[in-house]
Amino acid sequence: IGQSMVNAKADGDSAFMVTKVVLDPHAGEIAVGRLFSGSIKKGDQMYVAGMPNANRVQSVGMFVGGDRIATENVTAGNIIAVSGLRDAQSGSTISSNKEMTPFERIVHNSDPVVTTAIEAKHTKDLPKLVEKYFEVRNAAKVLNTESQFLDEPLLGVSKRIFVGDRSQSAIERARESYEVHLTNYRKPMPNGESRRPKIMIESEIGSRILPWTVDFETAINRERVLAGSKIQVSEYIHRYIADSGANFLLLSFQWGDLSHEEALETMEMVADEFVA
Repeated sequence: IGQSMVNAKADGDSAFMVTKVVLDPHAGEIAVGRLFSGSIKKGDQMYVAGMPNANRVQSVGMFVGGDRIATENVTAGNIIAVSGLRDAQSGSTISSNKEMTPFERIVHNSDPVVTTAIEAKHTKDLPKLVEKYFEVRNAAKVLNTESQFLDEPLLGVSKRIFVGDRSQSAIERARESYEVHLTNYRKPMPNGESRRPKIMIESEIGSRILPWTVDFETAINRERVLAGSKIQVSEYIHRYIADSGANFLLLSFQWGDLSHEEALETMEMVADEFVA
């Protein structure tokens, strides 16, 4: 099993480390963690280290960002979600091999801290989000809860950014790089399987936007990508901060096939304009 984990072999014995167990209203308890070797599919008999009997897998899926997507099977190297493992808990070792030596126990030397991020669908909703934040913070103080709130919450967004000498040339270069960025979702994993999971249940997607479905025009129109001349991009960021009340931006400078030099030019512009 050790060699299978080192090489992330999909045809080896499965070795699954559970990092958390979440409750799904439909599927029940879902064991979440990394699959280090092997593969798991519905119907497999899996052993939870320390427990005498096997557990039958009811469903499997993998995470793409924060989205859990149902799949026919999951393979080594992925963050996976498995239902049916009734004996699993955080820190459990799961394997198809009953004799596998379990992973070391997870030990916390400090009290766990949970940070919550809330996303507004539209920039115009950020002020309302701030109002709700202070409302909840004040209520927590009255109730004397252990929750801690910042005096000023962090409000911001993440965007890909590229700055060129002229607007049109910058947009065209960003378009080329964005197409390369999308190919990352199509590159196969070492075992030859698609990095992009097959979606089994369309209803589970709901209104979520999967990253590989967003084309360049949509990314520009929805302001996921900022591209233009120095003046255009600078004016946009100043206007965005003023209109939204955001106090930080998480900007990606080198994405797709942008070179180090191209990314550095954009970084220098942002630093000159916005970093004191």
